[in-house]
Amino acid sequence: MGIDRFGMSLADRRMPALEETVDLPGLFDLEVVELPGVWLGRLALTTQLRREHKAQIYFSRLLDAGLTRQAPELEGKLCYDFQARFLEQALLARDLGAERIEADFDFARMLLDKDYFKKSSRLLRVLSGGLSGIGLKLGLPLRLPQTGDVRSGDELSRVFGDLLLPGLDLVLDLHIHEFVFTDKTVELLNALKYHISVIRVVYEPELGNVLNRAVLQPLLDYAGSLLLPVTVLITPVHAQDETLSVQLNQLKDLR
Repeated sequence: MGIDRFGMSLADRRMPALEETVDLPGLFDLEVVELPGVWLGRLALTTQLRREHKAQIYFSRLLDAGLTRQAPELEGKLCYDFQARFLEQALLARDLGAERIEADFDFARMLLDKDYFKKSSRLLRVLSGGLSGIGLKLGLPLRLPQTGDVRSGDELSRVFGDLLLPGLDLVLDLHIHEFVFTDKTVELLNALKYHISVIRVVYEPELGNVLNRAVLQPLLDYAGSLLLPVTVLITPVHAQDETLSVQLNQLKDLR
């Protein structure tokens, strides 16, 4: 099946002003566009999406990572309030036609902390039930290469598999200029291949990172060999709007 969709993630883009729209000609003509979850509820943007977009829309970081990473340890009313807020944001995403969202519940910590894993599993089970009822899938981000305590692909796959939740998958944040395709790293990817639905290709053009076909080809070859569909999202880290415009214009040459 391989690459099902190819598009761009604006996960790193700044918060728009209340009446601001996305001024990137051609963006919503892509197959898929990922927008930050903090943009949900912005009236001007919502109107623009309903009027213009042809792309499939995803939302990243449905709520701020500082909140979602603490959420598994919340109790009582605080926990219920978080669940309600999360599902409220999910409904906004669904109403704009999104089919998937992403939120950072600190999967890396789940690998290290059994108590945190249990609490996360319990919370995700509740959220997964609510999301399946409205037809949304939830992705958990995983950075590659890993930083800190590096775990094998088999261990990553086993811990994620232990969550046993429908509609839950992994979003790989693949830092393309740090990740080297070798037999060992491909073995890690293969251990995760049944859990991966989205691969975000993360790079920093303002620091001189160049994303061209030669850099991207090993990933395209690997993703194209997968038996399950995967979405590839070009994800430039940027501070200047002009940078994003340039990267968008180059996107057509990368597929």
